[in-house]
Parts: sequence; C-alpha cells; structure tokens
Amino acid sequence: MKSINLTALILGLLLASGVFAQSPDSFVVEDSCAMPGDTVSVSIYLRNTQFSVAGFTMRFVLIDSFYTSFIAVSRGIAVAGFDYFNAILNDGNCRISGIADLPGGNSPPLLPAGYHEMVRVSVEISEFAPVGGSDSILFLDDSLPPDRDNSISDSTGYINEVPTLDGGIIIFDAQSGIDDNPIELPSRARLFQNYPNPFNAETRISFALVDEAGNIELDIFDTMGREVKSYFWNGLYAGEHYVIWDGMNKDGESLTSGVYFYRLILSNSIIDRKSMTLLK
Repeated sequence: MKSINLTALILGLLLASGVFAQSPDSFVVEDSCAMPGDTVSVSIYLRNTQFSVAGFTMRFVLIDSFYTSFIAVSRGIAVAGFDYFNAILNDGNCRISGIADLPGGNSPPLLPAGYHEMVRVSVEISEFAPVGGSDSILFLDDSLPPDRDNSISDSTGYINEVPTLDGGIIIFDAQSGIDDNPIELPSRARLFQNYPNPFNAETRISFALVDEAGNIELDIFDTMGREVKSYFWNGLYAGEHYVIWDGMNKDGESLTSGVYFYRLILSNSIIDRKSMTLLK
C-alpha cells in the first residue's frame, strides 16, 4: 500500500496538471575536463529565484556516447536530505527525480532561492577518446504533458515550471582552461538562449563578443548529432550579434518538431551549447 501511495504522490508532484510555465530559473551542467581512460564527476545545479523547490525532475543525455558513458549518479549536496531521489541510467540517457518531503518522512527543508548542487553524475571517458576532443551533456527538453522531462515544483505540486536548460561540455584533456565556477561568463564570448523558445515560424539566436574576433561559427544540430544548419563569419566586431533561424536545414527543407541544439565556436574552441524546441 505504501508503494502505491508513493507512486501517486510522485505523479502528483511531478506530472500533475496545474500552473506550468517557462521559468526564469535554470538547470546548469558544470563544464569539466578528464583525460582519456579517466572518470570525471560532473555536477548539475539548479538556480531558483521564485519559490522554495519541493520537487524536481530532469533528463539529460551524452550527445556523442561513442567515447563517453554514464556509470553512476548520486545526490548533490542540496538534496542530500530529500526523502525521495531516483535515477534511471540507460546508455547515454539519464532521468532523475526527487521530492523533498513525503508523508511520514523526515520533513527536510525545501530549497530556498539560490544556487544548488542537485546531482553528481560520473562519466567514464574511453581510453581511445582523442585528446582535445569533447562531448556534451545536454538536457532533453520535452516539457509537454505527460513527460515533462525537466521541471521544478513547489510544495503543493500545482506550481510546475520548466527551467532554462544550460548544458555543459567535457573536454578530453588535462585540467586546464575550464572555469570551476559554472556561473561565470565566458571571457571572450557569450551565447544566449534563443527567443522565443519553444518557437514555430522562426527564432532569434544571439551571442555577444567582448573583443573583435574572427573564425566564428554557429552550428545547429539535431538530437542524433547531425548538423542541420551552420553560420560562418570571418570577422565580427565586439558587441551583440544574432541570426534568425526559420526551422529549415541547410538544403532549405523544413524540419520536424523536436529538440535541437546550437553551439557557438570561436577560433575552433566551443564557447557554449544550448537547446531549443521547434513546434510545428
């Protein structure tokens, strides 16, 4: 009987209907570095600003699992006292959910406004991974019922919001050149979340440079890692720049609804990657 009640509560908190909207808060994957053959622990954070968080769910993937694989998941510091924490690993796909306070539980405090470590995921790097190469941990963003892969909720379960989803990169190299603080802005450029998101006809993708730069590339690719559109600039001045993407590939063909990823590359170095949702 207890397991039935637990299942009902989880569904009520994480999948219930109610107020469900795009949030100014965010899930953030920490950038990291590891040599081929090593294992790296990657932290995933929640930045919440509006209400105390009582429940969450997130789903993320390794964009190229040929050289990397998830091997373990554990609680982050912020949810060490949560009554419920569950992680499901399936190849390069990971889904996690947590609830702070269950009936008859320990009544732990909810997560107040702040920056919280929610999850630690261990990623194994193949010994055959090319030094200087990389892989990314990106969120799967299916925010429509009944899946709602990424969400946060309050203690009632009726306020459910979809955070902004900021993926992270794993460099196959020694620890160098990666800032341990994931909330620091890139020193030379910044990639912004597209707007609107989700979008139908078109969306604006913006980025900013703090110095004049050349050899700039903006790529868009699907969940299988296939490039669908690319933009190139040989030189741009400091300041904000943008492109308008109409949801078509490089051959002028209209793409289907789904999650797409985009990344900014500056002088052959990946600055940042983000996800967006196309709805037809």
